[in-house]
Amino acid sequence: MDYSKFEIVAKERGYTITPDGIVYNKHNKSVGTSGKSKYKYFSFRIEGKIIKVYFHRFQAYSKFGEKIYNDNIVVRHLDGNLLNNSISNIDIGTSSDNMMDISEKVRQEKSSNANKKYSDDTVLKIQMDRQNGMSYKELMYKYNISSKGTLNYIINNR
Repeated sequence: MDYSKFEIVAKERGYTITPDGIVYNKHNKSVGTSGKSKYKYFSFRIEGKIIKVYFHRFQAYSKFGEKIYNDNIVVRHLDGNLLNNSISNIDIGTSSDNMMDISEKVRQEKSSNANKKYSDDTVLKIQMDRQNGMSYKELMYKYNISSKGTLNYIINNR
């Protein structure tokens, strides 16, 4: 048994999830909490350790099976609401797909906030390097910027 695939273990232990995103244990009792997490989850013990299973991943497992464990695959909330775990709101894709699920306005706000850590002097250097032909990839590496959106905002809006 591969205990790193908690969704499989949960299913084997009798947990189910409805199309509306409600999880039930083997006694047909509704379970789950969000605690400090921004995602809903339920938990159980394996060999004395408490294991958390997130509703969105459990729903994705019920919909897509073991594809959710493929490299570079993430579970997406299509409407951006992390508490909406209905089967129609859950999909899988890349991290880039996941970011595009967020509204353009929110993405721009995140990008705007992320680039505030760069001084005006650094912003000018980035803009000059771009004008002198450096690619986005080269700029991201040189200035340790992890998001293309952040770099784009720095180049075009600051």
